[in-house]
Amino acid sequence: MNYPFVSALLSEIAPTLGIQIEFEPEFNFVGEIIFPDGKTHLFKNTNLNLNPSASSAIAQDKFYTKYLLQKKGFNVPRGKTFFSKALNKKLARENRRGIEDAAQFAGSLGLPVFVKPNNLSQGAGVTKVYEMQSMSAICRRLFSRTDVLLVEQECQGRDYRVVVLGDTVISAYERFPLAVYGDGNQTVQQLLVATQHTLPLHGRPSSQIDPRDPRIDIKLADLGLNRKTILPAGQKTFLLDNANLSTGGTSVDITDAIHHSFAALAIDRVVRASSRRR
Repeated sequence: MNYPFVSALLSEIAPTLGIQIEFEPEFNFVGEIIFPDGKTHLFKNTNLNLNPSASSAIAQDKFYTKYLLQKKGFNVPRGKTFFSKALNKKLARENRRGIEDAAQFAGSLGLPVFVKPNNLSQGAGVTKVYEMQSMSAICRRLFSRTDVLLVEQECQGRDYRVVVLGDTVISAYERFPLAVYGDGNQTVQQLLVATQHTLPLHGRPSSQIDPRDPRIDIKLADLGLNRKTILPAGQKTFLLDNANLSTGGTSVDITDAIHHSFAALAIDRVVRASSRRR
């Protein structure tokens, strides 16, 4: 495959400047410029990170972000990108991958898997696939919003976010998916609508719950429930598999309870990343 023009140009001039270029190996569209003193700059196509805008652009691309995190020694979920019909027409034949390929890859990972838009944020479209029969429909729905989607293995665990400023943890919290609590009288759908209406009252006007979200039906079916189910009083039932606050998830502050080893790990990663950019 031919290199993109900027990547080809960087490859040509780098040896004369004593610079090393490391490309993401499949498309050679994203990579790192490594200077003789060890400092690095990320780039994405024509964006050479002069004001670290390339870093921001890469962070909006889940696949390239995973590639760079793995390159730096972080564990990331196994996954692969797949493309819409329109985008596949623009790619070299050997790089084309569509819905059938996505289903085959999901089968090789083993269900359940997560399917998500590669370039959207705040949990938009992130779907857990439990049955192969629903894979094609889910992919088609996502391709109506984006040209690139990711299929990733499920990684079980708890969802924590740690915010570091300088060498201090200023916030840490655990996230939980959208859930409703049964009262023995209302259906799941009625509880969901009631939860939607309470978000602004809890100071969360930017969070959005879509009562018609098809991902809720997928989750309920896996639990053996449906929207007409009346939950027993006090029963907590998760309705989504992603814990984004923007889609109705909740969080618990653990800033004062975080173990010192986890705080030190988060600070160390931030400090090391900052030192490489200087």
